[in-house]
This record gives sequence, C-alpha cells and structure tokens, in this order.
Amino acid sequence: MKKKFILILILLFISACSNNTESDKQIKIAVTIPPLGEFVDEIGGDDVDTTILVPPGANPHTYEPSPSQLTLLSEADFLVIVGTPIEFELVWLDKLVSVNKDIIVINSSDGINLIENEEDHSRHEEDHSGHEEDHSELDPHVWTSPANAKTMVKNIYESLGNEDFLDNFNEYNERLDDLDLKFKNIIKEKQQKKFLVFHPAWGYLSQEYDLTQISLEHEGKEITAKNIRDVIDTAKQENINVIFASPQFSTESAQVIAREINGQVLLIDPMDRNYTDNLNNIADTFDKVLQ
Repeated sequence: MKKKFILILILLFISACSNNTESDKQIKIAVTIPPLGEFVDEIGGDDVDTTILVPPGANPHTYEPSPSQLTLLSEADFLVIVGTPIEFELVWLDKLVSVNKDIIVINSSDGINLIENEEDHSRHEEDHSGHEEDHSELDPHVWTSPANAKTMVKNIYESLGNEDFLDNFNEYNERLDDLDLKFKNIIKEKQQKKFLVFHPAWGYLSQEYDLTQISLEHEGKEITAKNIRDVIDTAKQENINVIFASPQFSTESAQVIAREINGQVLLIDPMDRNYTDNLNNIADTFDKVLQ
C-alpha cells in the first residue's frame, strides 16, 4: 500500500513537471482589453498564455491593475495595446512598461486612421457654461469595426514573428471577413441608419457601414436636461425605440429616455472577450431593431 502511494506521488510529480515545462514553452502575452485577448488566442492557440489587464465587465476608463496582474506582466514577453486614446492606456502604459523593461509592446492599431468621436447635433453647440466643446477628441474604440479588427490581428501576427501561426491567422481572418459580410448584408436592407447609444463606442462600426450613432454620454459626462430633451425629440423624429447601453455604465439615464419614447434599453458590450461571437450577436440585434 505504501509503495502504491509513493508511486502515485511520483506520477503526480512527473505530471506537474510536464505541465510546467509546457507552460514555460508558451509565449506569455499581456493585453490591455478583452477583445485583444481573443485576437491573441486565435492567432497563437495553445502556444500562447494570455493575460487580460482590464477584465471583462470592468470599465477601461477607470480600472486599475491589481498587484497580481502586475506580477504576471513582469513575466510577459509581449504587451499588446490598442494604441488609441483609451483611458486605461493613457494613464497606465508607462507604468506597465516600467514593470518589465524587456517586454515588447505591440501597437495593434498601427495604420488605422482614427476618427473624431461622433456626437449628436446638439453637442456641436457651445455648452451653457460658456466653454466650447472639444471636437478634436479621437475615438479610441477602433476594434468595434471588423475591418479594423483585421488590421489589428495582422499587426499582432506580424509582431509575434512566428510562422507557425500562419494557418491560425488565415482562419481567423476568414471569420472576420464573414462577420464583415454579415453586417454589410444586414445594413444594406435597412432604411433606418441611425441608432441611439448611451456610450459612444460604435463610431468605427458606424463609419464602416454608413450608420450614425446618437450618444447620450460624451467624455464621461452624462448629457444635460436640454440634451436629453433633444435626444428624445430626435428619437421620436427618427422613429427610434431602442437605446443601446454598455454593461460597464449605469443605464439610469437610458431608462429615463426609453420611457419617454416608449422604447427599451438593450445591452451591447464593446468590451466582450468573445469578439466574433459578440459582433455576430450585435449584427443579429441590428437586424431586428433597425427598420
């Protein structure tokens, strides 16, 4: 009995060593936001070990990395960033890099033309405090467009420099092409091209498919009572009865407007970890909501 127990311990030890060896062979990659996690995993498969710094459900405008995440980052080979004015990267990037001087930073949005934040017509007026709105702010949410996602995936693949990932890269590109075609086929049949959102995260998706997002929130601040009324009037004029909200933000203001237009609030998540599944579901939702 004692010999059998010792044999089990030996087998467990060998198994643990084998797992550790396999883990050591993996490329350790940290990414700033969840969608980048899918990009990396689809390219590298079992050969990568991915750490997501802003976890699913967290707000990238306010999130602070934990000590355990910084420890993982200190052991990472690569750090994949969005490379746009997303708040988490603006605040934390220098500190993240300082944790690991040898880490290679991959700017996944390299080569993508950034656009200004889309704003409702009411935001183009001077606000009541006497300060002119800053229209030069760039929209950081580049990944919401499947076409941009293809560029980001290509940047990641080329920066990793591993030809063994080529088949994975090509297969994932085909899925992104299918996603792009799905959106095009759905939107081309719609007369209604405007949709209402709480947080303006869908500017690049809108640009790609000739849509217009009307946002309730801008620069982290909820709109004024006057702008709420303007949005309600616009929604009624455009026959919009759905407000899209993000799970990272309160839906209280969106619910107020939904009641005024006899509509509903639907959650769509620009930060979902399962990028292609999420965008496919959003395409299906647009198909049902847009007329």
